[in-house]
Amino acid sequence: MYKSVFDRVTEFIAQYADMDKDQMSEATQLIADAGLNSLYLLELINDAEDEFGVQIDDEEIPQIVTIGDLMRLVAAKT
Repeated sequence: MYKSVFDRVTEFIAQYADMDKDQMSEATQLIADAGLNSLYLLELINDAEDEFGVQIDDEEIPQIVTIGDLMRLVAAKT
């Protein structure tokens, strides 16, 4: 079954976050809302790179504040 990018990203986040997947939206802030620390954020980015076959540069990481930011960055690279 095909899963949307949002579904796949939120599945990754749920592994590291202090919130359930059904509470997440594109506006969910990864650190402030989901409770990710910097190490978990890097793990999430690594998971996204592997899942979607993209490379996220170190300079782009500070731009990833929300789930939507991550989704848009992945979409721009695929």
